Amino acid sequence: LILISSLSAYDGTRSLYGMAKLEQEKLVCALGGVCLRPGLIWSETPHGMVGTLMSFVRKLPVVPLIGGGEHQQFLIHIDDLSRIIFCLSEGPWKYGGEILPVAYPQSKSLRQILEIIAAKNNKKPIFIPVPWRMAYFAVKIAEIIVPNIKIRSDSIMGLIYSCVNPNLNVELLERLAGSPLTPFEYSSSSHFHEDEK
Repeated sequence: LILISSLSAYDGTRSLYGMAKLEQEKLVCALGGVCLRPGLIWSETPHGMVGTLMSFVRKLPVVPLIGGGEHQQFLIHIDDLSRIIFCLSEGPWKYGGEILPVAYPQSKSLRQILEIIAAKNNKKPIFIPVPWRMAYFAVKIAEIIVPNIKIRSDSIMGLIYSCVNPNLNVELLERLAGSPLTPFEYSSSSHFHEDEK
């Protein structure tokens, strides 16, 4: 068993998502499985939270910086994560009952993430710091009014109360991935704009 958990799952997490993942981890570890805790997953055509942030940067002339944008985030490229999962699934099994945080070792602030996305999309949005509680309650209200809203209030909670010390075993992760982990940046050859066509 290999559970794709999250860095949002840690003792003291404030997000419901993180709490749910912690409960899943208990079950999987008890069955001898391994729990992977990836950071924010990114790719050249990302989905999830990074995809939502990309959508904001590409579409909005003014982008809110929740909590001032200074909260640190750990990221992992989907190819690195996929290679780690594949390696673990092949065996021989060594990590039963373990929890492995999976992320590039150097974190980036929310502002840095947005600036990288903006630069690679040739965008120059205006970043406006917004108190995180204001953003949280605004989205909380929007969840009631707007169906299928892209960002959830619980996601904001996860960004603000993110795991600041994931205890990464980089040597192990790179051995499982078969190569050095990929930093969060986009090459000039990336297909960053393909989903706009």
